[in-house]
Amino acid sequence: MTALHLGRAALPALLPALFAGAAWALAASRLMHRAGQDEAALAAALVVALAVAVTTSRWAVHESTREALAAGACPRCRRALLPEHVHAAEGALGAGLQLWECTACGYRRSEALTCRGCRS
Repeated sequence: MTALHLGRAALPALLPALFAGAAWALAASRLMHRAGQDEAALAAALVVALAVAVTTSRWAVHESTREALAAGACPRCRRALLPEHVHAAEGALGAGLQLWECTACGYRRSEALTCRGCRS
């Protein structure tokens, strides 16, 4: 089981995520009250707040990871990554593969990426 690592961008992204979640929770609560569902208003507000806060924070962590990988830095420890690209095989249906590995903390990531050197 891998531990969830939020990265350095998680704390600055937490406040907007909480604010957005609270704003949408208030809106959901008011809509449920107007619809006459007073008993369900709190539950709807909590569900909406949680969904918005989780989505916003995950988006921020994803963006932080993307920026770190683009800069060649490890998203966990900010040290240099060892990138490797495996070209797609000639005539194969699959794409190329981009690999990143950090020798300092053990971070590994791979994703499908076809470059210009891969098959046309």
